[in-house]
Amino acid sequence: MEQKRLLLILDGAADRPCLELGNRTPLEAAQTPNTDRLARNGVVGRARTVPEEFTAASDVANLSLLGHNPIGVYTGRGPLEAAAMGVDLEPDDIAFRVNTVTLAEEKLKDYSAGHITTEESRRIIEDLQPVVKELGGALYPGVQYRHLMVRRDGAEWRSFPPHDNIGRSVEEMLPPSGPLREIFERSRDLLREHPVNEKRRAEGKNTVDALWPWGQGKAVRLRSIREEYGVRGALVSAVDLVRGIGVLAGYEILRVEGITGYYNTNYAGKGEAMIEAFASGVTVGVVHVEPPDEAGHEGKADEKVRALERIDEFILGPILEAFPDIKVLIAPDHPTYLETRCHGSEPVPFLFYDSRVPCQGPEKYAESTASGEVVEGWSLLPRLMEGVSK
Repeated sequence: MEQKRLLLILDGAADRPCLELGNRTPLEAAQTPNTDRLARNGVVGRARTVPEEFTAASDVANLSLLGHNPIGVYTGRGPLEAAAMGVDLEPDDIAFRVNTVTLAEEKLKDYSAGHITTEESRRIIEDLQPVVKELGGALYPGVQYRHLMVRRDGAEWRSFPPHDNIGRSVEEMLPPSGPLREIFERSRDLLREHPVNEKRRAEGKNTVDALWPWGQGKAVRLRSIREEYGVRGALVSAVDLVRGIGVLAGYEILRVEGITGYYNTNYAGKGEAMIEAFASGVTVGVVHVEPPDEAGHEGKADEKVRALERIDEFILGPILEAFPDIKVLIAPDHPTYLETRCHGSEPVPFLFYDSRVPCQGPEKYAESTASGEVVEGWSLLPRLMEGVSK
C-alpha cells in the first residue's frame, strides 16, 4: 500500500527562550503530544532555510522547504502571489505584493491595518484600482491585508517589507519620487475619509492609511511535483505566497472555508481537507499554518504557544489517526522572534518521522533537542520523497 507523505510547515515557529515562557521557546512550552510522539520515534535536526545571500523572508524560506533552491530560482515575492491569484505575468512584467498599512507620526505602525477583514480591504482595493491604473499599474484584491500590483512597464523600484520594519520612518523606506511614492501618497490622500476607515476609527481599530508596495519580481518557473516524482500533491494554506509556490510546483490547491492565516483560522478544516485529499489518491500533502508567525510579529507568546497546540491537536493528530502509515516532515520556514517581532535566518529545527523505520529520538520537538550537522532546507523534501518511484 502507498505510504503517504506530509510536510507540515509551522510558519515562524522557531524562536529564542522567552522570560514570559519561563525561559523556554514556544516550541518547548507548547503541549504537543502528537508532535512529540513523532519526535521520540524520529529525527530532530537543523536546517538552513534562508541562504546567506538572502534576507530572512517567508518567500525564500518556503521555497526551500518545498524543495527548491532559492539561488537561481527566486526573483521576488510578488510573482509567487500572482500565481496564487491566477494572474498571468508576461516575461517583463513586475509583480509587487501590496499591504494595507497603518501609519503614526510618519512611521509604520501596523503592517496589517489591524488584520483588516478581507471584505473591508476588498472595498478599499476596488476603490483605489483606478488610481493605480492611472499611475501605470494593475491592482488586484487578495486576502485580508495582502494584495497584488502588476506593472507592465518592466520598471523596478525598491521598498522594504513592512512586517519587519514596524516603527521605521516612511522616508527611510520609500523612494523619494517615482511610481511607488506616488501610489503611497495618492492612496494616503484618498483613504483619510474612506467609509471603511470611518467605521474602523469609530470601533477603535487601526485604519488603512496607505498602500505599501514591496517584494517585486518577475515571473518564475518551478519544477512540478509530478515532473519530479510522478505523484499527485496537494497543498493547503491561507497565504497567497505559499499557495502561489504550490500552483507553480503543480500541487492541487485545497480550498477550505474559514482559513484566515490568523489566530481564528480553521485549523480542523485544514486537517480534514488533507485527510480527504490523501483518501482521493494524493501522495504528498503540504499543510502550511501561519498563526505562529503572526503571533511572533505581534510579540504574543501565549498566542504562539496556543497556535502550536492547536496545530498539533486539530491538524496533525487527525491526519496521523487516519493515515498511520506515513512519512512526516515538520519544520518552521524561519524563526520569528517574540523579542524583536522580526524574522531571523538562523537554522530551524526539523522533525523527520517514518512509520516504517522508527528510531530513537528526543522526548520533544524543539530547538534545544535538534542536533547534527546543519543541512540545506531544500534538501529536506527529497528526503521525505525517498522511496517514491515514477
